[in-house]
Amino acid sequence: MSSNTSPVPPGPPNEVSTAETHEGAPRDSSRFHHHTPRQSHFPAFAQLPYPYTYGPGSPYAPQYNPYHQPQLGYHHFHQQQARQNVTIDDGITAEYSPESQRPPEESKPIHLRSRPCRGKNDDDTSLRPDLGVSFENVEEDKAVAEDRPPNKAIPKESLTRGEKMRLLDLLKQYEDVQRSGGVFRSATKTYQQFYQAIFRRSWDTSSKSCSPVTLRSARSSDACLEIGHYEKDAPSSRSDDECRGSKVLKQTIPIFLTLDLRAGEIDWMYHDKDGNHFKARDVTLHHGLSIEQAKKNVLDYQDQKEMKRICEHNIDQIVHAARRRIVKWARAGSAAQLGVDDEDRAALELLELPSERFLARFEEVRVLRDYLVQRPELSYEN
Repeated sequence: MSSNTSPVPPGPPNEVSTAETHEGAPRDSSRFHHHTPRQSHFPAFAQLPYPYTYGPGSPYAPQYNPYHQPQLGYHHFHQQQARQNVTIDDGITAEYSPESQRPPEESKPIHLRSRPCRGKNDDDTSLRPDLGVSFENVEEDKAVAEDRPPNKAIPKESLTRGEKMRLLDLLKQYEDVQRSGGVFRSATKTYQQFYQAIFRRSWDTSSKSCSPVTLRSARSSDACLEIGHYEKDAPSSRSDDECRGSKVLKQTIPIFLTLDLRAGEIDWMYHDKDGNHFKARDVTLHHGLSIEQAKKNVLDYQDQKEMKRICEHNIDQIVHAARRRIVKWARAGSAAQLGVDDEDRAALELLELPSERFLARFEEVRVLRDYLVQRPELSYEN
């Protein structure tokens, strides 16, 4: 946290024509000169300080297969300051209001809010740091079965303690995905929500649909925000003589701003809903909105939508992997004590935010700039 707490008065809004002199460069490039890699907020699963390998006297230690290591969704400090309240739950929601592009006096710009490490409604009131879910949560669980015959449907309460131990790797992944999406809850609450997600909508082992899910493609609406409009003369059915002495009607076309990083370049595109491109100088921004703030809003919006898309997918993968395991255990019965097949692990997608790719482009520019500043003076005779 910075020690400088003095307020900084906002500068006057810039016009689009002057703000777009250097379309791909920030106003203050110094803020990008000290980019550091993302730091993990908590240790990897295999590094948690458990007093036992998995639990006292427990033979059910699944082979935990870490996914992408703890870098999944752990952002640079500046990205942490840009977190929004994205809820990853049974019904994952992260809504955006189109009203957010109104002037500051009518609505606030989109800025992601950082989340506390402890939820407001957590049941655990202890002051000690929460190290996350562990075998202790399974040991404290009272809703377990002693044994179960083969080919019996399994609702939530029919899992044995050993079977819940063999779901602990997925439970840890579930917690990691939630935290990568900005959701920090106590271990007890995370444990409860994990099983609620598996058995939601009255699912049991007689149900179907346990196959891996497919990552949906990003929607075009997830990348653009309306920032202003373009005015042109409205078409008229009257003759030139009739129009000459009357006021010309104007047609207003909403203009959207999109950051396109697909070609490895920083491309800010101004376009209408049909994809027709416009020049920045021809766009009239919403009242009170500067081009700098519009770009910040687009970055925040794209980050939020990408985070929601990836985290939703990863949660679904974890839930379906857990269900595939439970279906096999139901067929075999609890006495079989089946292990975990590789096909029943969750293959998760790496969360890479658009703002991180944006900063990486500027890091490349910074390296080239430093080279050009320090290289020897050239001569055409060399």
